[in-house]
Amino acid sequence: MSSSEQFYIGAYWGDRAEELTACSKRIVSFLKHLSAVETAFSKWYEIGGSHKSALKKKIDVSEGFIENLLLKGRIRTDIDRSVMVELGYNVGLWNGLSEEEGTVGLSISCGISANNPNLVNSLVIRLPAQGQSAQRILQHDVILGILREVVVMWEPSWAVVSSSGIREVSAVKQGTPHFAWILFLEKQRGMIPTLDSPSQVDCIDGYGNTIIITPEQFDISCKEHIRTLKAVYKQLRKGGLLKPVE
Repeated sequence: MSSSEQFYIGAYWGDRAEELTACSKRIVSFLKHLSAVETAFSKWYEIGGSHKSALKKKIDVSEGFIENLLLKGRIRTDIDRSVMVELGYNVGLWNGLSEEEGTVGLSISCGISANNPNLVNSLVIRLPAQGQSAQRILQHDVILGILREVVVMWEPSWAVVSSSGIREVSAVKQGTPHFAWILFLEKQRGMIPTLDSPSQVDCIDGYGNTIIITPEQFDISCKEHIRTLKAVYKQLRKGGLLKPVE
């Protein structure tokens, strides 16, 4: 991996109206599972205007606290400030660490039911790019374990472990699964074709399939990785598996 490459986990799903308590329970359970995986996920703070101000806003991982946080982030109309219910709930968190220590950002949009293809529910984890936490998290088994937690907890239509560099290898239609090191597709999308080595397919029972382009960490400077990536996505596209979120 190049020194400037930063990975993220992204998960995306279509309209799913959810009550405040349901979104809060998902978030609390998810944060607790993350904290058991890696110390970089053990503390969270609200995003502030500065590093110093954000550190004064530590998150209490409890349903009541998260509910209040979600209520603060609701989108309102400009006219009478009434809540736009169809736009669900939005929250952004940060783990309080510097870049060198292993900073992580987490953003969640849930409960959206706007009947608009440009507005989808999502979860994005900006992973560390430096330090020991980055080395630990980007290990094959660890990153797959985190992605599995994302899938089981949020039931997305598709999800990725990717980076800006990988995503831009080739343009795809808006809203469709973009290029990634690891790609998850829900089972409703259909059967995954047999892929050539070194790519692998792992099943997450009841949810769908995880496609690992390369078992080692993806490197955008490696021509073989790029060739493999394009070949796999060509097969998936031909099989009609890369449609937009419904």
